[in-house]
Amino acid sequence: MNNSNSDTQKQHFTPITIDALEDALHWYSPFENMLRSYYLEHHRFMPIAEFPEELLQPFSIPPIDLRSLTGASDVTLSPTNTFQTAETFLEPQYFSPGYDIYIQKQPRYSCSPTQDHQYYEICYQYSGTSIQTLSVDDTCETIRLKPGDFIFIPVAQKHSITIDSDSILLNIGVRASTFTQAFSHNIPDGSILGDFFSSLLTPDGDSIRYLVFHTNGNAMILQQIQQLSLTYCTNTLYSQQILNLQLSILFMNLLQDYSYNTKIANTGGSITEKLPAIMQYIEQNYTTSSAQRIAQHFGYSPDYLNQLFKKTTSHTIGETLLNLKMQKAASLLTSTNLSVSSIAEYLGYQDTTNLIRSFKKYYGSTPAQYRKALH
Repeated sequence: MNNSNSDTQKQHFTPITIDALEDALHWYSPFENMLRSYYLEHHRFMPIAEFPEELLQPFSIPPIDLRSLTGASDVTLSPTNTFQTAETFLEPQYFSPGYDIYIQKQPRYSCSPTQDHQYYEICYQYSGTSIQTLSVDDTCETIRLKPGDFIFIPVAQKHSITIDSDSILLNIGVRASTFTQAFSHNIPDGSILGDFFSSLLTPDGDSIRYLVFHTNGNAMILQQIQQLSLTYCTNTLYSQQILNLQLSILFMNLLQDYSYNTKIANTGGSITEKLPAIMQYIEQNYTTSSAQRIAQHFGYSPDYLNQLFKKTTSHTIGETLLNLKMQKAASLLTSTNLSVSSIAEYLGYQDTTNLIRSFKKYYGSTPAQYRKALH
């Protein structure tokens, strides 16, 4: 691809509208019509073996990628238009040079084969429902997405997607390096919840990994997805940089507003589902909470909750509370002129001496020495 020619094309491409995007998403292509007719007639999904041969050839273009649906100028450069039959999708097969993100619509009335990929996949349920099936060895977990739901699927996680109705599911593929920059690097320092979510999306090969955010069809989130799609389809000179920024903002909004309403791999019974809410509670109340008070708030014994928390985060609740207080104390010493006694009061210490003792043990110097060393 000639970069100078490509840049010239991008500068002169006419932006599409949300109405045009909506029409494109709801339009039935010949490919989808074929799948729907087969499903309605046979009451089962069309096997890949019965697909027309031209759909299985490299760079055939069933209208899946949003650029093909909306008429973007360089659709022929996007390998995502090919119907893939491989078990593992590789980045070079799905991302054109210079592109970090793709957005495609999952064909309706289809059941994809089990597959994994070398990049991150984010599925957004635009309308209707779909079923995600994730597996590792003989372990399998099935998740039904509702309108407004996101599922984040990490690298190497095997999964399949089923849509048996007139439902719209958007797949957002993100290069692994780009995902790390947009998601992990935007997690605030000291955020145990953000670090926990990041760990859930780090593949280990031994357990099912995913993260679901339930936004309940929130209008603002829907608008962000639409704007992300419009930027992708418009494909201007700066569209790739804008896409990355829009994706980062979307991630931060999900972390900020929907961390309490998530679903994670169920490896520890019903309490596992409450871990994000527990972590969020700790982050919001660490200056006034104790392990016993937190356990009581969520209806668990302190020993049991501590055991699970340490297994999940490598720290007990008490250690986590201390870490948060010490990191906040260091931040206040660095960025404000507050006295040590004022910082102690802010962090819930009744005696300044206790803060000084804990701080010196944690950092190797007293708060006063720590502040002096910075100037």
